Amino acid sequence: TFAHMRNWMECVRKRKKPNADIRAGYNHSAALCMTIAAMFTGKRVTFNDTKQEVVIK
Repeated sequence: TFAHMRNWMECVRKRKKPNADIRAGYNHSAALCMTIAAMFTGKRVTFNDTKQEVVIK
């Protein structure tokens, strides 16, 4: 969102901490990758936490 980008740019400029930490961003990105993989393949998708990869079943 625009607010997210604005927060990120402010943090870069002023060396502040962002509203969300890196782990929250990573989890959100992984969930989005899983959603896209499921939509394109029509298959069930899981996440292998050990290997840090999306698994299409």
